Amino acid sequence: MKPKFAEHIQMHEYVQNMHVAPKIFLNDKLNDKEEEIGGGHQFSPPNENPSVNPQEERNPRSNDFCKHFGPFYRDTTINDNYVSFQLYGTISGVNCRRSISKLKQGESLKSRFGLYLCKDFIPIVNRYDLLKEDNYHHYHLLLNSQNFEVTADRNNLSNENSQEIKWIFEEFDKIVLEQIKPIAEQTYFKIRKDEEIAFIQEEKIKELKKRKTKYATMPALNNCDIPIVKKPDNEAQLALLFSGLLSKYSNKYFGELKIGHYSDKSTTDLICIDKDNNLVLVELEYKVSNIFQHGHPFDTFDYVICWEVDLEINETKKTPEGKTLKLTKDKNRWILKYGPSKIIPIFEIKSIIDNINNDM
Repeated sequence: MKPKFAEHIQMHEYVQNMHVAPKIFLNDKLNDKEEEIGGGHQFSPPNENPSVNPQEERNPRSNDFCKHFGPFYRDTTINDNYVSFQLYGTISGVNCRRSISKLKQGESLKSRFGLYLCKDFIPIVNRYDLLKEDNYHHYHLLLNSQNFEVTADRNNLSNENSQEIKWIFEEFDKIVLEQIKPIAEQTYFKIRKDEEIAFIQEEKIKELKKRKTKYATMPALNNCDIPIVKKPDNEAQLALLFSGLLSKYSNKYFGELKIGHYSDKSTTDLICIDKDNNLVLVELEYKVSNIFQHGHPFDTFDYVICWEVDLEINETKKTPEGKTLKLTKDKNRWILKYGPSKIIPIFEIKSIIDNINNDM
């Protein structure tokens, strides 16, 4: 980053060797080798029109996108003091960020990237909060100023409340809002948004294909004379089947129940009306044991609709309040009993379907 601002004569008064990128020399005595590596801060190379990467399913282009911003140089005089800052950086995809990172154990790219404040073009601290951006980790920006005064451990600023630093942050905001974010939104984030839409559409198509394949293997309801042809495999299908059966067989199998209101968001699925015009609570469960697994309170159901009863006769289960219900049968009808005071009828749709088919 430092050589990008070498043309500004003022910088030579504050930073030595502005034209020279720092280098690090490694002497490997074990292997008798010497190696020279660049000591400057790495940025991904520009790639504003990346090709489709077949290895990337969700973001095949944006993951390899990289656009550079800057160099930006601003200066002024405040209280007779010369104040300046330098800003440079990128917006880039995850592959670009990963390629220039050597993460420590437990460290993530999200914690590594954002905005770094620098002095002598050496990072001090990551202040991604100054970006005011939820997607800060897609940015890789360095804000350098010789006016920054750092704490002894070089991990923070000690003069952040000064007029000089406030001016730097205000000017930084202007550059980000006027010259960085608009371009990032029109390029990188637009590509990502388009990719997300395409990915979601493709996932919906895949899910529908899977559903159609599964449908072909689902068992039929045989000769049952209602306009539903497959056995249910979930609670929502059970609700649809129950409604269809109720329209033709309410008197014979369901005690003349009528549906008042259905909700899959409420504690109880159905509010129904019985033959005496009383409101009753009806719980739909694919298997009757789910009543207890899902923790339904004792007072939230008067009837249970299930595809099948999967408990043993005389088996007992407890509600969340600790009340014990016992599964029994009365004249070939399943019921849950709570002592002598409450009887909860269970309508097992599977056996009702069998009875309808046998009568046809």
